[in-house]
Amino acid sequence: MPIKNTRLLYSKQFKTISLLEKIKSNQNLKIKQSSLIGDTVKISSKDKKILAKANFSQDDTSISYKDSIFGKAQPCMLVLRSMSRCFSSIFCKKFSIENTIEKLNSYQKLSYIKDTNEFCQKAFEQIKKDFGYKDINIPLVLDKYSTSNAGWELTNCVMHLCADTTSKLDGSKKADIIEYLIHEFIHVKQTEMSYRASLDKYLDAIAENYPRRIVGNLLAQPNETLAEIAKSTGQSLENLQKVLRSCGLRDKVDFSVSFGGKEQIFDKETAKINLDRVFGHLKPFRKGSVKYQKSLNYIEGARTYIPHSIDKDRYERGILEKEAFKSGRRWRSIVALTD
Repeated sequence: MPIKNTRLLYSKQFKTISLLEKIKSNQNLKIKQSSLIGDTVKISSKDKKILAKANFSQDDTSISYKDSIFGKAQPCMLVLRSMSRCFSSIFCKKFSIENTIEKLNSYQKLSYIKDTNEFCQKAFEQIKKDFGYKDINIPLVLDKYSTSNAGWELTNCVMHLCADTTSKLDGSKKADIIEYLIHEFIHVKQTEMSYRASLDKYLDAIAENYPRRIVGNLLAQPNETLAEIAKSTGQSLENLQKVLRSCGLRDKVDFSVSFGGKEQIFDKETAKINLDRVFGHLKPFRKGSVKYQKSLNYIEGARTYIPHSIDKDRYERGILEKEAFKSGRRWRSIVALTD
């Protein structure tokens, strides 16, 4: 049975975990919070003025604790310094305490949005801007029903986000959506840097890995769909899944995938057009520079990428996903430090 619209996506697979569980499991987040009043005794007048700008704590706002992205804890300098390190890690640029407060205030404003679609769009625009892509044409596609929470379709340069309107848009869900977007924008950054190092090497790496991506897409299909494919080839569902995983886990992608007798080949020309459209105005990295060398690692990550459906552990340990998941955890640390 043909599988239509095979897309090259970096999509995040998340396990559900409550914020309370996250806090309990991470001892590093248990920083004792002092109130703004108590902290002012020990800090300079300059720091007092900085702290006075913080309005991300929802103690004195009309928003409820349940609907707020952040908790009720009043800010102190120790916690804000920890948050600034998290933001610096996520966005790959230095965040001062003032920058951190401004960012926290910006994200807290999103808490007041009640409509899911509006929240997704506004959160996307905020994070897109924070990653430095405000004026770059990266469209957002909202999928009401999706098997993954979010995905960066790198060959079309389109962001996908599941806008599930069946559940209430509370503070926890808002924080989740922001995490999904941060994760995917890390992949955008990886794509940008790979492009600026060597477009040819990047496209070659994707093309080499492409059959493994298709195998991953097949394994991600519902069992009913895979069962029909297995039946058409005279195999059991279990045997087909075993064969696909065996192919997907080969160190070298030395196989091809065909649908209806036609071999599936990566469309380099279309990918190049889309990548040029989005990143073509950016200056290439100088060969041998730190950013160039880091980008070569990303290109290697594209060449060796293992989809989640083939092997969850190897997927999460891969060069590209490991970094994206790390940034998601940094965001979770920021949220937890406000509780």
